[in-house]
Amino acid sequence: MEARWLGVKELSKYTSMPEDTIYTYVSRRRIPPECVRRIGRKLLFDLTAVDRWISGSAPPAAQATAQEHTRSAH
Repeated sequence: MEARWLGVKELSKYTSMPEDTIYTYVSRRRIPPECVRRIGRKLLFDLTAVDRWISGSAPPAAQATAQEHTRSAH
């Protein structure tokens, strides 16, 4: 299956997470590294890896972060 990549703005809409929070999570490594790719200054996110992270199939520390945000967003 081909990877689908999202930019910060697209990921923000997809997850209902503010763009500033995404940048903070990336800098503090709260989003698993397998989700993030840097191309120069641009951040891209692997949609399949992001879905695993949010659904709980990611490492435990990353799972807790995704679940915390999901609960606070609703």
